Amino acid sequence: MFDYKKYLAEGGIESKLEIRGSVLTKNDRKAIASMVIEESYQGITLTEAKTNESLKEDIAENIVFYNDVKLILLEEAKKQQRPLHEGVLKTILTLLGGLKDALTATKVGKDLTGWIRSRMSKFAESVGKKVDNLFTSDQVNPGTDVKKAISILANWFQSGLNWLVKTFSYEGIAKLFAMIRYRKRGKNLTKEQVDCMKPAAKKTVAAIYAILVIAFIAKIGLFAAPIIAAGGLPALQTAVIALVTKAGIWGGAKLVASKAFGTFSAMKKAQDAAKYAKEAKAGIGDGVGEALEGFDTAWNVCPL
Repeated sequence: MFDYKKYLAEGGIESKLEIRGSVLTKNDRKAIASMVIEESYQGITLTEAKTNESLKEDIAENIVFYNDVKLILLEEAKKQQRPLHEGVLKTILTLLGGLKDALTATKVGKDLTGWIRSRMSKFAESVGKKVDNLFTSDQVNPGTDVKKAISILANWFQSGLNWLVKTFSYEGIAKLFAMIRYRKRGKNLTKEQVDCMKPAAKKTVAAIYAILVIAFIAKIGLFAAPIIAAGGLPALQTAVIALVTKAGIWGGAKLVASKAFGTFSAMKKAQDAAKYAKEAKAGIGDGVGEALEGFDTAWNVCPL
């Protein structure tokens, strides 16, 4: 395991990280260095890293880029009159990855949908961990009242939905995409350039919602197995889809939710829960694919 903390502490790139008005913390810089090395410099040793100018420049460029990204995140949070969610920058790192890779992938003629789908695969892991953290150790016991159990599970889902809707607005994603497509810093973007990226941003956010819905349903299959086995699936499905609808997020999420819930419909006993949860989670790729259909066209809605 590469010792990022030691690398930073020993001055590997600190001289290149001074940005006037920087909003990045040292932990942010460490996370960015970690991401760059994991994605593009796997296997490099601490000694090699200290003298690798390409690595230093790569990390430094990402520091500047993600400082602008964090400024956008802070701006979005301010509009919503809330503090910036802890750990959100790390989540964005999994969504966008290294700047060099993003710029290479988004050049004319490259497979844009392939690039964003590969990022979504990493992002799904991050969202899955977030969903895991929403659950307490309290199991929904077989004797739990169905209405009470559904209320508990719906509240958990609402918590995840609140985090997602507030953190990943399509307006914010549009700004991030515009920075990549037009090779400009956030403060230098025009309104027209940001607006041009909104179609692609909306598709991306749609895929993010699909990931959350499916990851949540796969998880609650384990918690709500007794309720599902006892015939409570329709009520639970109705409650979750109602929350998706109320949040005003991507309408297709309702279809994705129905499909994911459908994997549990054949469950006859609680012991089968893990099997059906695995099947539901396997649907993430399909949900993302449906959401991202036509992504290349959406990205290029405005000519360069």
